[in-house]
Amino acid sequence: MTKKQFFKTSSLVLLMTNLLLVAFISFGPPRRPKAPKHYIIKRLEFNPKQVKEYDLLIEEHQLKRKDIHRRIKEKKQQLYALLLIDKPEEVALISHQIAQLHQQIEQQDFLHFRDIKQLCTQEQGVAFDSLVNDLASLFSRKLPPSPPN
Repeated sequence: MTKKQFFKTSSLVLLMTNLLLVAFISFGPPRRPKAPKHYIIKRLEFNPKQVKEYDLLIEEHQLKRKDIHRRIKEKKQQLYALLLIDKPEEVALISHQIAQLHQQIEQQDFLHFRDIKQLCTQEQGVAFDSLVNDLASLFSRKLPPSPPN
């Protein structure tokens, strides 16, 4: 390979690398959708005061959920510890307790959304009612389509 061929090949490789870098920066990896919080604020058109109140509701809700999740983790540790001994009645009891904790999560979620509804004005209540249809998908991996502007 001559010097001329080497420089042509090197130049071509560098050019291709730069083009790929520019394409990656321009188009980049897909952006994560905004958190459900931002979607709800936009969809319900909360004013700054409502956003502050909503932030407090979220903080309180997350603390409650975190506590329940901690208790679920403890119960699961107790459950799996029973693999070392044979106590089927204990397994049933702890499994039932775990199920009750999951039920508490669902109840907390429901109460949280009821509290959000109470933040709404009468006009926002109409938007909230249409949001109710999207609540299940709102907290899954994919957010529903953005509301029309």
